[in-house]
Amino acid sequence: MRKFFIQLAMLSIALSIDAQDVRKEILSNYCLSASNYLAYPGPSQNKLTPAPKGYKPFYISHYGRHGSRYLIGDNEYDKPLQILSEADKNGIAFSFSQG
Repeated sequence: MRKFFIQLAMLSIALSIDAQDVRKEILSNYCLSASNYLAYPGPSQNKLTPAPKGYKPFYISHYGRHGSRYLIGDNEYDKPLQILSEADKNGIAFSFSQG
């Protein structure tokens, strides 16, 4: 029985050698320390689907509840609001309600 526990301990040590190094990951990207306040990165693909004829492409982020719940800075909320407000002021039609 003692031999079994020694082998189990050695196996545990061997498996932990290749474990994640959390400190190293956070030092490489400090945003990873933000827990559920971490904003997921936007799309990173190089080639985007072309917009249908007669349409102009745009990207807008969805502020959803599942997963990443909050953006880090106020500017990340204020800038889209400013852009949409400017579009509204210039008569560009869209549906928008401010809470």
